[in-house]
Amino acid sequence: MHPLLAVLEFEHPMRLIWLAIAPAIVYFAIRSWTLVPRWRRVTSLVCRLLVLTLVIIAFAGPMRRGPSSQRMVVFATDVSRSTAGSRQVAEQFIAVARREQGSHRTAFVSFADQPGLVTDQPQPADETRDANASNPAAALQLAAAAIPADFVSHVVLLTDGNQTHGDLARAALGIGAPVSIVPLPAFADPEVCVSELLAPGKVASGTDVPLEVVIRANVETAGTLELFRNGESVARSDVALQVGENRVRLQTPSGVGPIAQAATFTARLTAAQDTVIENNQRRAKVVAGRRTRILLADMDPAARESFADVLRSQGAEVTLQRPAQLPADADALNAFDVMIVCDVSSNDLNAAQLEAIGRYVHDLGGGLIVMGGEKTFVEAAFRDTPLERILPVTAAAATETEKTVLAMILVIDRSGSMEEDRRLDLAKEAATQSVRVLDAHDKAGVIAFSDDSEWIAPLASVADKADLLQRIGTLTAYGQTNMYQGVTRAVLALEQTVADRRHIILLTDGIPSPGDYREIAQRMAAGGITLSTVSISEGAEQDMLQEMAAIARGRHHHCNDPSDVPRILVQETRVVAADESHREFRPFALRTLPGLDLASAPPLLNYARTNPKPDAEPLLFAVAGHPLLCWWRHGTGVTLALTSDVENRRAGRWQSWPGYGAFWKRLLRHVARQPEPSLLSLTADRRDDSIAVRADLVGSDGRYVTGAKLTATVAGPDGESRMLDLAPIAPGRYAAAFPIGPSAPAEYEIRVRGESTDPPMSAALTVFVDYPDELQLRDADEDLLRRVATTTGGAFLPDPASVFALDGRTVDRVRPLWSYLLTAALLLFVVDVALRRLRF
Repeated sequence: MHPLLAVLEFEHPMRLIWLAIAPAIVYFAIRSWTLVPRWRRVTSLVCRLLVLTLVIIAFAGPMRRGPSSQRMVVFATDVSRSTAGSRQVAEQFIAVARREQGSHRTAFVSFADQPGLVTDQPQPADETRDANASNPAAALQLAAAAIPADFVSHVVLLTDGNQTHGDLARAALGIGAPVSIVPLPAFADPEVCVSELLAPGKVASGTDVPLEVVIRANVETAGTLELFRNGESVARSDVALQVGENRVRLQTPSGVGPIAQAATFTARLTAAQDTVIENNQRRAKVVAGRRTRILLADMDPAARESFADVLRSQGAEVTLQRPAQLPADADALNAFDVMIVCDVSSNDLNAAQLEAIGRYVHDLGGGLIVMGGEKTFVEAAFRDTPLERILPVTAAAATETEKTVLAMILVIDRSGSMEEDRRLDLAKEAATQSVRVLDAHDKAGVIAFSDDSEWIAPLASVADKADLLQRIGTLTAYGQTNMYQGVTRAVLALEQTVADRRHIILLTDGIPSPGDYREIAQRMAAGGITLSTVSISEGAEQDMLQEMAAIARGRHHHCNDPSDVPRILVQETRVVAADESHREFRPFALRTLPGLDLASAPPLLNYARTNPKPDAEPLLFAVAGHPLLCWWRHGTGVTLALTSDVENRRAGRWQSWPGYGAFWKRLLRHVARQPEPSLLSLTADRRDDSIAVRADLVGSDGRYVTGAKLTATVAGPDGESRMLDLAPIAPGRYAAAFPIGPSAPAEYEIRVRGESTDPPMSAALTVFVDYPDELQLRDADEDLLRRVATTTGGAFLPDPASVFALDGRTVDRVRPLWSYLLTAALLLFVVDVALRRLRF
């Protein structure tokens, strides 16, 4: 077959049958021949036959099919707001690529929330499209559809890949054309954005609300973050923003209000370098739940009021009772979430009360904290008692007393009056004998005061007693009685030293210079420092020295005879060295308590020795491996033992520790019975131009509830409400979706009711649309764009000059031939007329 016939096709081949009339044309032409030369007659006949043949073939629709490599490239350009700073990059790429266009064809389409018209010249962004959204999937589909079938197709997509509408990856699968990707930088200009405001959905009424603000920035800049509650500014913080994600934690200074109320928190950022301001705000809603209910039992409730205030500051309701007033009925105790028993032994409770406490914890899921020292946990009072069976610790047998470190400072008056009656010599002798009483592992120091104060021997270990005694022997008398400065220096030194017990012995013979001696004594008491005072002669200020010793939990001695001074000082040293009642220790953590810095906790005075039960979990230890803080699960509840009374009068430093309130808040959260979870829970997700609501429904037996009728009421920013029926999508799960408008910021209140549930249930949720997703500061989604290029056979970040380069692909192109045939027939017709009409 001739090659031409192999590629020749007819659109209407049946019309070729008209070629059968050609013989008739020949017959009538011969009959009509006139007296003209024969060659003219033959030529005319041939012309007429050819004209007839060409016309008939033309009307049969002849076409020639063949391969073509001519390309058509459609440039689809993202003009949404996230690419506003990258328009020049896109325009430059297109301009360079068109220099290599040659005979190929191009088309252009720009897109934002939807694509515009396909044109033959680049078009600027127009106002008919919403630049607060991006739909590259729709633009890709339109660009591919705009390419005729007889052109080699190629789509060039210029975008940052941050789509807010459509599914670009899915759209690319059905394109049937290679898609080359030119990734545009997202937010090329300086930009900061408040991405999230993380807040708990519910907190106890009256408590602080922990909030965390997530800020993204593409430039290092400074800013100010302000927090509003219900429109009122409650916190403000200067922030230094780094490139990438920044997290700022804020704490509201007060709670969100009474029970059953809610608060809307707004985090608003002002930055020194920023282009778009609409994305500098996020909101969150926090609902106030009821407070944790605490029953606090103590032999002296009035003395525990300060402790109750600490618990109230952490969002708790506290009821104070004496042990004798505690209910003997577990159901009565069940009105409380946690019970705290302070410095109470089993002997202070009757059998019915102990049984009620055990059932309250084991069967009803209540929480129990028992705090105390030897009175509560001593072996004789604790061993084999109902309280021991409930708690995570057992009584420990008495053991040999462990060695402890005593830090003692002698503060000695060396004013001029101390020369009388050899008072200073006797004082030096007393100091020497006192030092000899101390063990080598103890610490000692000597401060002398007159017009000023001076360290005669700095506080240090007494292992080298000879050097210390030699320093004491250098004391000489002179000047006035400036006692306050010497006492203050001693207190400061003891506060900074590590020891189990810390003590000051103050010796003077006169009336000291003015100073706030009551305040310094109270500081000693708060810091666990004890004080003994010794006065010599009738002229000494005995009343003040007695008061100081009483406040600092020590003793006062008066010596009319200076020769008694050595005996009294040695006696005091021996008493203090043997006294275990003021023993200090610093607890150490076995396991970190989240949100609590125990490293900054001060030392405690005393603890009761106990042993943890096999299934218990110690959290803090005292010395020698004895648990200080230990918990376990007892039935359905939790019990915790704190084997040191951190609320007694000797724990002043612990109570003034800045983390003290947080410590109890953490313990209450761990031990207190948690509120029953809601049987109907809601979540909502924003998807494109809609919000999808999902409800999970669980029965009181813990099983998913199916067949329920759930209805949602949605109140939008326009003030109108709409009703939605939630359809079941899985066991116990129901869902519905509703469209939202383009306006932002906007707020949608969603309330779901279960009319057919028993009992009827309801739950509420607020969804904030603070700004369009298009303004969320994100990097270009290069992973998605690479997948699109790979899936379709295109190039990622191509060279502009290669856009029109041939790649071996061709398409079948059909070319109609009828116009050529009719032109030839017309020319032959003219020749035929000339042969018949012209004379030559």
